[in-house]
Amino acid sequence: MEGVGPLTALLVWGVVHAQEDTELRWQAAGQVDSAPFGVVDLGVRRGTWSAELLTDTLDLRWSPEGDKGRAWVALRGELGAAALMMGPWTSGAPAPEQGFGASYLGGEAGILGYGRHGLYAGLAGHARRVSFRELPVTEVALPAPSPWLLADVVAGLYRPQGHIWVRAGVQHDALGDSVQPHVHATATATPDFGERLGAVVELRAGTARGQSILTRTRVGGMNPYVVPIAGAGWGEWWAESYAIGRLGPRLTWDKGDHTVQHRLVVDGGLADDLTASAASDAALLWGVGSLNRWARQRWFGELDVGWGAGLSRGEGVLPVSVWFAVGRSWG
Repeated sequence: MEGVGPLTALLVWGVVHAQEDTELRWQAAGQVDSAPFGVVDLGVRRGTWSAELLTDTLDLRWSPEGDKGRAWVALRGELGAAALMMGPWTSGAPAPEQGFGASYLGGEAGILGYGRHGLYAGLAGHARRVSFRELPVTEVALPAPSPWLLADVVAGLYRPQGHIWVRAGVQHDALGDSVQPHVHATATATPDFGERLGAVVELRAGTARGQSILTRTRVGGMNPYVVPIAGAGWGEWWAESYAIGRLGPRLTWDKGDHTVQHRLVVDGGLADDLTASAASDAALLWGVGSLNRWARQRWFGELDVGWGAGLSRGEGVLPVSVWFAVGRSWG
């Protein structure tokens, strides 16, 4: 990953020499809890090609799209924080001594076909090689380098106020079973009840067998990179099986050139936890959150505050997490 520096310079060059058909995006964000993490993203896109620096991940992608579907091929490399292996939690508190750095280099590809009435289906997968490194606080043995392979069948239904999608397939790495079957489903809806009043309804569920600490699903937090639980730490649970819902009212003020949206939500459900390399029974988890977003053309700002009212916390750990973001979307 020594090439991250020169490739970052290439992204900056793209910004400086951008033409009319070149799109740019950026974001600065983070989650504040007992083990905070930050996000800094920069992207350049022109036609079907894009290059993005996503904190510690470099993504170079070709993704053509037409009326009948889309496809993608990407080269990805992550340096340091792959799968958030450096930030495990146990017994309601951060456990950095059980973590270590993880990096990977590999590729991914997929194809989706668009059908009638918002239906779509296709295939997706990736092949990566993951390596691990000791951190100053690490007190556990490092795993040997491992392949990480994934192959999924994907299907979904899209509507302007709702989206349902399912992916099912297998993973493989050297830390878990040779064949790790899984199925995951997500359903979201944003019904409107008037000019300003609406609702948010979400359900995320999945189950798998034989997964490792690398391939399990990260549950918990206020950020968009996990299965969310308001008030929880970022990826606090590393689960094989989970079912988490989100429900609440939504208020929207459209001021013409900008929009303000507020959502008051309750997150709750069940998840098992294998974070410390030992399986636990499924636990009931819940929290409440205030989610706030401002947007003006392509600019946006977010401030979400969560209280883990139904979470078990370790000594000195507050049941509170905050997500903030500011940035500019593609365009």
